[in-house]
Amino acid sequence: MSPLARRVPVSAVLIGVAAFAGSGCVDVESMIFIRQVNLPVETGNQCIVEPNPQGPFISHGTLDVAFRQEYIAGLVVGSQIVSQGNLTRLRTETSRVRIEGVEARLENASGGLVWGPHTIPATGFIDPSSGTSPSYGVVDATLVGADFGAKMATQLAADASRSGRHYTSISKVFGHTLGNQAVDSGEFHFPITICFGCLIYYPAEANDPKVAPNPNCDLPQSTGTALAVGCTPGQDEMVDCRVCKATYPTAAICEPY
Repeated sequence: MSPLARRVPVSAVLIGVAAFAGSGCVDVESMIFIRQVNLPVETGNQCIVEPNPQGPFISHGTLDVAFRQEYIAGLVVGSQIVSQGNLTRLRTETSRVRIEGVEARLENASGGLVWGPHTIPATGFIDPSSGTSPSYGVVDATLVGADFGAKMATQLAADASRSGRHYTSISKVFGHTLGNQAVDSGEFHFPITICFGCLIYYPAEANDPKVAPNPNCDLPQSTGTALAVGCTPGQDEMVDCRVCKATYPTAAICEPY
């Protein structure tokens, strides 16, 4: 696996709380809902997005297409569906929800459609709850597709100003209960800036004071040590200039001038 590959698990188990009634397609958007985008946290050898509304989250995403072309968000999804099962009456539980996918599109600052809408398969399972507060899980969702990211990488690499472009991702999660009721969330709006090279940083230990110009990114990593790549370099996460040089050995983009 590439050191720049995403390592966040896709599957999720979701649990929920609230009223569920009626038949056919359910349009009540409060039954399942997207609360926020959480950041992955390194745990051991894995990067995991926790299904915790109090966890580290962001309200604005950044995709540096110099290093990755897809934006995959860890959507924190809440459920407010109560249990319909009854053990004493031998009534099976029909309120559990199978997450089946995410619908996503991308709009520019003027509201014009630039990517999508696309339906992306997703996995997850929502158990009913009997409490009064929602429970949460995580669904991985592609908010910027690799096709659009690659096109932006070509455009922005040729742009001498290297200015970022601002977009809004609009997504919703959908699925079915075990009782064959269709459920989906309301639309979740999430701003994303797409840039080329804007997430590169220049640690002091990479600067060689003997080399001009100064500062620079000319000192390699110490022998016997490895660069910390992180969970999602190029997506909401800074990229060490030495990792940049491993990706673009001769490109001026990796130097701070």
